[in-house]
Amino acid sequence: MKAITAHKNPDFDAIASCVAAKKLYPDAVILFPQFHGKGNAQFILQSLIYPFLEEAEHVDLNSIDTLIVVDTHSSKRIEPKYRPLLKKAKIICYDHHEEGDLACEQTHLVKYGANTTQLVEKIIKNGIEIDEEEATLFMLGIYADTGRLTFSSTTPNDIKAAAFLLEKGADLETVKEVLEEALTETDVIILNDLIKNKRIYEIGKKRIGLSFSSLDEYVANVSNLVGKLINIDRLDAAIAVFRMGSRLYIIGRSNDKEIDVSRILKEVGGGGHPQAASATIKDATLIDTTEKLSQLIKEELLGQIKAKDIMSFPPKFVYATDSIEKVNELISKSGMNALVVVCKETGDVMGIITRQVINKAIFHNMHKKTVSLFMNTEIKTVDVEENFNNIKRIVLDEKQRLIPVLERGKLVGVITRTNLLKILSETINREKPLKLQNISSRVKGTLPKNALEYLKEIGELAKSMGYNAYLVGGIIRDIILGWENLDIDIVIEGDGIVFAKEFAKIKQAKVATHERFKTATLVMKDGMRIDIATAREEYYDLPGALPVVEKSSIKLDLYRRDFTINALAMKLHDEFGDLLDFFGGLNDIKNKKIRVLHMLSFVDDPTRMYRAVRFAARLGFDIGQQTDRLIKVAVELGIVNKVEKIRIFNEIVHILNNDNVKSSFEMLKSYRLIRTLDNKLIIDDRILSYIDEAEEIVKSCSIFCKNKKIKRERVFLILLEYLFGKSTSFSKAVGADDQTYEFVKNTSKKIPIANGILSKKNVNDLEIYEALSKIPLEGILALYPLTKEKERLIRYLEDLMHREPIIKGKDLIKLGFKPSKIFGQMINDIFKQQLLGKIKDKIEAIKYIEENYKNANNKDKSSELANRQM
Repeated sequence: MKAITAHKNPDFDAIASCVAAKKLYPDAVILFPQFHGKGNAQFILQSLIYPFLEEAEHVDLNSIDTLIVVDTHSSKRIEPKYRPLLKKAKIICYDHHEEGDLACEQTHLVKYGANTTQLVEKIIKNGIEIDEEEATLFMLGIYADTGRLTFSSTTPNDIKAAAFLLEKGADLETVKEVLEEALTETDVIILNDLIKNKRIYEIGKKRIGLSFSSLDEYVANVSNLVGKLINIDRLDAAIAVFRMGSRLYIIGRSNDKEIDVSRILKEVGGGGHPQAASATIKDATLIDTTEKLSQLIKEELLGQIKAKDIMSFPPKFVYATDSIEKVNELISKSGMNALVVVCKETGDVMGIITRQVINKAIFHNMHKKTVSLFMNTEIKTVDVEENFNNIKRIVLDEKQRLIPVLERGKLVGVITRTNLLKILSETINREKPLKLQNISSRVKGTLPKNALEYLKEIGELAKSMGYNAYLVGGIIRDIILGWENLDIDIVIEGDGIVFAKEFAKIKQAKVATHERFKTATLVMKDGMRIDIATAREEYYDLPGALPVVEKSSIKLDLYRRDFTINALAMKLHDEFGDLLDFFGGLNDIKNKKIRVLHMLSFVDDPTRMYRAVRFAARLGFDIGQQTDRLIKVAVELGIVNKVEKIRIFNEIVHILNNDNVKSSFEMLKSYRLIRTLDNKLIIDDRILSYIDEAEEIVKSCSIFCKNKKIKRERVFLILLEYLFGKSTSFSKAVGADDQTYEFVKNTSKKIPIANGILSKKNVNDLEIYEALSKIPLEGILALYPLTKEKERLIRYLEDLMHREPIIKGKDLIKLGFKPSKIFGQMINDIFKQQLLGKIKDKIEAIKYIEENYKNANNKDKSSELANRQM
């Protein structure tokens, strides 16, 4: 059995579509949703649909196998009692709205002003006859949804369908009477409410009204009053919220094809088309709903604005070949904080240069260098027709302070934060500040209970002292990624040392202070370590030098950090868990990008280049385009050679202690970050393959090595020392300390000797043991990729390395021997026999001792007696 239905609270178009569908599916029954009409409209419509109502009363819903849905294809808009049919029946949809989620087996979706139009077209195509009453109903559906063919959504098809209906006897007087029913006393009261409560939002020439009315009971056809509100105030669109009983009914109407009210109401669960939309909400307050709609209207209005409407022009710019010195003069004269950089030959936009970067470059005595070296090339440009919402996202979310505006690819203007704020301030009821993202739930799910309690107590103490406290750095990044990290770094806006001492006193913790850097370290009673720092700003007297520290704010403290993903902070003192993201770090974590905070970051601290590689490999992130270019520029300028080698070595150690060492060295190779330390350190595919094998055996060591601890970085250092040994010293070139260098050098020298024994044709376990036991475990692991006899080496790691002598000193004493130097010889002898497979247990060992050491050390007890005691 077939059935036809429309959306709940149907309008004239929905009812007309149902009847028109009945003409196409004559064996179907119409399941009308409840219709709330009034006056003449109710009488006329009831008379038109009356023949179909009685038929629907006797329908068994379980017998319906096909459901024709008209004027919607959204499950949420179907009358609740008919929704079970959506899961079991074949669905055929006729709609003119874009939004919908029904799994229709047949979908007839058109962008007509009225849905009735497409059904009338099918009636015409199939040669189906209609009478005057039906023509009048269909005309009413088309006229109601197209504003009598005046809405901008009206199409030629709507007009053609109306002409056909007129030929078929549609009564326009009846249509007019229904649509222009005189206002009742209730209507006048409601319209007066709408006028009194209205707020008008205006940007440029676009005007949208928002109003509300609170009613004690349901009132039908209030949508007509929204149209009247538009006419009274000459609005382009209006949205009205009506509280009727426990529900809110929202009606949106638009007379401007560029203002889409369905897009606004979609955000509150509604639907419709650009010129007419509605929504019904349960369990919501009138105030909250109107405030939400207020924000949505502002966003819709702002979306009408194009880049060309707000840009500053003509734009000020500099050439990529201009010197830092020259650009500094221009910036000083213009008072601007950033300028667009263009190519002198082509006029193409190449990047942006900021006053802050210029100042840093001059401080580092680079005033003769060209702007191209330090400009930010990782920027977004927009076309003159770009909409405001995307511009707002670039400025606020991606933290780009200046946006070049292009027309046919050439610079015609710029948009600054000032341009943006000016537009935002023009809307009535200025927007509230964006609520900070709160990550407290992530913190609770990631950190152990004691760490969480410390953070809360730190926030409470800071607040009581008039300080601000923040959790900062890599731990924030890892919390967002859902990774475990217990490196707790706290920044205090105030005096970090004073705070640390007070917290240590309260918690009875140990505290160590570092006056020069205004930091302190707390060791709690449970052993947890917490680092406390004063919010500080750093500057560098020379590239690569240690920073000079001064007190500052949290924003400037974060700005001194290496990468945006590590420049996040979480509030502890107030609104626990609120995230501070000044530089787009959250977005970079989402996009898996490593990006520096400013153009001279690598000049300030060259070790950050190695850190960029480490984070990229460890996190599986990409190095951003701009950061990639800056690393290459810094290497070209020879900045690496201006930093203390031990600082480079510390970064290399971190790289070697992380997973994905091979990936890290591939990046180090591409940036020449190893070769720049020594021209002889050429990382080729052969070396990368050795590193890859070493990484595998190091990971396997957790199984083979059991409880034996290794210094992971030394494995790779020994391997590389050996590989480069004939030309240069790898460990010395990368700045290893003397102790590490000596260990690595001496161990690497033992590798060829051990490998020679390991490679002998008929080598036994004793020879393998004696060859490898003389080398530190890190050296054995470094030998793995170099030897062809990997199975023998693994045998040592799995078995031989863990064997112990069957006989110990106490056993010899029980046998009647007196402790002496010969004990070691005897135990060692027995152990060799074990490795050769000649002695398998303690009985055989004792027998061997009896036969070979009868007179050793004046044995005073017989073997038999000792044997009985054992």
